[in-house]
Amino acid sequence: MSQPLLQIQNLHVSTTEDETELLHGISLTIDPGEVHVLMGPNGAG
Repeated sequence: MSQPLLQIQNLHVSTTEDETELLHGISLTIDPGEVHVLMGPNGAG
């Protein structure tokens, strides 16, 4: 098995103004040759 092209573990992102949490505990592994789409509820991404 090859190494992941991208690996994210337990990512947290907050705004700097009021520390609103935007992402909480996101983990993602993308292997070479895979295609992924991150899409919001309104189709944005």
